[in-house]
Amino acid sequence: MRKFRSKEVPQANDITRVIEIIYAIDRLDIGTSLVKPRYINIAYDLVKNKSPFLKKNLLNNTDSDNIAISSSLKRDVAYYKDAADILGLSKSANNQLFQRFLTASDHQKRIILKNAILESEVIKTYLSNRTFKKFRKFVYTPDESYKKYDSRKWGISDDTLIRRISSLEAWLEYCDLFKDEESDLEKTSSNEPHIILIEKDNQKLERAVNAHKNLVDMMKNHLSSKNALVYEDNLVDLIFIGKEKYFFEMKSITDENKGSQLKKALGQLIYYKNYYNSNARLVVVVEKYFEDINILINDSIDVIWKDDYFFDADKKTKKKL
Repeated sequence: MRKFRSKEVPQANDITRVIEIIYAIDRLDIGTSLVKPRYINIAYDLVKNKSPFLKKNLLNNTDSDNIAISSSLKRDVAYYKDAADILGLSKSANNQLFQRFLTASDHQKRIILKNAILESEVIKTYLSNRTFKKFRKFVYTPDESYKKYDSRKWGISDDTLIRRISSLEAWLEYCDLFKDEESDLEKTSSNEPHIILIEKDNQKLERAVNAHKNLVDMMKNHLSSKNALVYEDNLVDLIFIGKEKYFFEMKSITDENKGSQLKKALGQLIYYKNYYNSNARLVVVVEKYFEDINILINDSIDVIWKDDYFFDADKKTKKKL
């Protein structure tokens, strides 16, 4: 019977922090080397690049000339680096999956992670033995580890295993967020889509670019307080995943182009939903209100608009959202 050692069972509940570890490994530039990055080197990189992986209590000193890495940060880096190892996403040398991940869009990265989780040996074993009593049989205890490896460090105590199972459950919850998404890695990891994508014309003018960025940043800040996944993507302007999934397409507008911009946003959202094979709800966000928006009050695609420092919508849309 295959038994798992301590490093083979994750203690890493937050998948977004696994992503930050992968980015750090890539920045350490080991792509032409078989040398594995050390935990301490990853920790220094995370601090140097002010990675979102970091939490306030993980740093003793962030002075760029004299960085002191806390024991808490070292421990967390070890746990999350081991998690990346489990998923096969921790080493760039001769690792096609690692390279696919790095070249994918933000949304596609999460699909790749979902597939890697579900294909991992530890998750497959846990899904077939989804109770503590059953799964315990597949993980070394410290005593069993000592007998086999002359060391207790490869084993996991009952209390620690309970925490590790909570990580496995968190990974499965993450996968549930993307359960209806495309599972073909060839599609999700390709840097070139199979068909021509719609280009974003609003980046042609400086004013449009700034207005578009302001809309994205304003909505991202608003949604980030909802304790859910919020991120920008190469295709979709903003993706929000809470109890439901939302695709947001932002459009700057002028009096001359407001109608065409609205129609373009509607078409793009429908396209993205089908391209990603997603059940996401679709939302257009425009720079300001204009009367054509009223035509879409009863449509499944919602439209909201910026009103000074806030967002607004018709009463029906507000109730839905």
